[in-house]
Amino acid sequence: MAEVLHLSKCLVEPNNCTFDQAMCITLEFECKGIADATWEVQYEADYTNKRHVIPLCTVGPISFEPGVHTVDLKIPPINTEGVKERRLLSMGILKCILLSGKEEVSSVNFVTQVSRNEAGELIRLLMSPLE
Repeated sequence: MAEVLHLSKCLVEPNNCTFDQAMCITLEFECKGIADATWEVQYEADYTNKRHVIPLCTVGPISFEPGVHTVDLKIPPINTEGVKERRLLSMGILKCILLSGKEEVSSVNFVTQVSRNEAGELIRLLMSPLE
């Protein structure tokens, strides 16, 4: 996949919090122009070669003219109903997939560590793809 956008900034708020908490991901990027763009956000839990994909939200369609853009992806609380907790307790990937029409043109991926705190709650930590 050719580079369609150059990511210059990404911010996750809140981070290092309970797994199911709503969040906002702010992405700043430069692109050459993308028509009919849609962001699809999903979480992939990976457990011993079995993947469970949790759709989180869709933003768009919108068109991006050539230049620098900022987008806020507001993600509602994560619904884990039907997902076995042991599948969440490991590394996963939160994917912000950029589509032009129905074609995937780019993806911003956040490696996510999920662990249990002292109170027994699942805690997520998203790692920036820029670091």
